[in-house]
Amino acid sequence: MSAAPGLLHQELSCPLCLQLFDAPVTAECGHSFCRACLSRVAGEPAADGTVPCPCCQALTRPQALSTNLQLARLVEGLAQVPQGHCEEHLDPLSIYCEQDRALVCGVCASLGSHRGHRLLPAAEAHARLKKYCLVTSRLQKILAESPPPARLDIQLPVISDDFKFQVWRKMFRALMPAMKELTFDPSTAHPSLVVSPSGRRVECLDQKAPPAGEDPCQFDKAVAVVAHQLLSDGEHYWEVEVGDKPRWALGVILAQASRRGRLHAVPSQGLWLLGLREGKILEAHVEAKEPRALRTPERRPLRIGIYLSFGDGILSFYDASNADALEQLFAFHERLPGPVYPFFDVCWHDKGKNAQPLLLVGPDGEEA
Repeated sequence: MSAAPGLLHQELSCPLCLQLFDAPVTAECGHSFCRACLSRVAGEPAADGTVPCPCCQALTRPQALSTNLQLARLVEGLAQVPQGHCEEHLDPLSIYCEQDRALVCGVCASLGSHRGHRLLPAAEAHARLKKYCLVTSRLQKILAESPPPARLDIQLPVISDDFKFQVWRKMFRALMPAMKELTFDPSTAHPSLVVSPSGRRVECLDQKAPPAGEDPCQFDKAVAVVAHQLLSDGEHYWEVEVGDKPRWALGVILAQASRRGRLHAVPSQGLWLLGLREGKILEAHVEAKEPRALRTPERRPLRIGIYLSFGDGILSFYDASNADALEQLFAFHERLPGPVYPFFDVCWHDKGKNAQPLLLVGPDGEEA
């Protein structure tokens, strides 16, 4: 294991739960997952027993996959590293590197790759973190098994071990940019949509709207709107209150993607979306003629959390209805080819059946 400490966890972590592999299996396409994660995300197999790989959509037969013993042994060996210690030097993680947003040991700080970086004692970083306790309690929902906020009183090295260190780095890096407030851009909205003065509420009117203008930034067919904020790098997290709205689609759209005419909502056309139809069927808009229907959720999500990492090539959708029990619904695993806008398809009013608005949740966790 000669890889750098952060890379070890990244290489031995499941792309679905972001935790170290548990009973890892490797699909025929070469992607590896926890067995339970693959079963949960892939849903019910088709008639021939196949399910699409969550990463590349290649078909595989989960029941025929055996545990990848080599990966399992690597994970077991990594778990032997003492809690809160550097995986490379086995020294305590007592220093925080502000430049790389990582906890490091003294050797890494003085002689290793963090030499010359902005450093401060872990205890001081811990004190700063407590100031962001409210923000942290919301962002911990990014992780499927995040500890309760009370555990912030435990010393940071222990927290970093629980978060598998690499995940901790991602969360701390995301603290400030991830919780910035998004607002709808009314100039891009379909004529049937009305955006509130606060910019955090949008709904479809049950009346004939005037035709769209000539502005190429405005949607003329899709009953959609984008946010003011352009996202081009780093990590971001936002939430949308969908309530009991039976039809919607959320995600991101490439800045240069066309907004005129009927949208072909697939990644090759610059759209990465998750949607709901008929109030019960979740759909992932992948490269196919029709959206891929996911499993029917036991309960309809009332709030959707969306996590975007440009660096890692991850766009994850979560049921964020319960702040303490985040559930991943679907994830795209590919690097976006350019800047994107958060995208919101309100869908047609449908004679009042789909009249409910979409609400952007603010940094305080409250909807508009």
